[in-house]
Amino acid sequence: MPHPIRPFTAALLLALAASAAQAGQVDVSFDARTSFTDAGSTPREREQRLAALAEHLKALGQRGLGDDRTLVIELIDLDLAGTLRVVARPAGTEVRVLRGSAEGPRIELRYTLSDRSRVISSGHETLFDAGSPGLPQATDSGGGDPLRHEKRLLDHWFAQRFAKGDPAPR
Repeated sequence: MPHPIRPFTAALLLALAASAAQAGQVDVSFDARTSFTDAGSTPREREQRLAALAEHLKALGQRGLGDDRTLVIELIDLDLAGTLRVVARPAGTEVRVLRGSAEGPRIELRYTLSDRSRVISSGHETLFDAGSPGLPQATDSGGGDPLRHEKRLLDHWFAQRFAKGDPAPR
């Protein structure tokens, strides 16, 4: 005989389903075959990095976009933080070096935020982290997520543009 669902469990499942239905949706597109400034030297590298940033943006939408909203983003260009340097050991290994704020990440994108009945805002922006005072600075210098600088830049942009109510008109 199947185990009956307890009232508390049923209520929890209904609440989770309701909150998922109200969460915002983010659709991200990019063409990894396109030449990006610095997203990887092969289409596979570009695909992996751009897909990781797309997943990050989708997660941001789930947490902070708002009820019944859809955000469509096209990633146009990506210039990762730092520059690649070839090191001697192991032979020919490439290491990404970030020497200062002038080598911060740059992300060009186009977006449209809408609800069920209208376009709320849209724009074409180039995001850049030049060590500006409004952008929290990274505290780690190595290890961790190789896209941490780019994700931090997207976090800041998303919070400024979409969190807590309607974004400012452009």
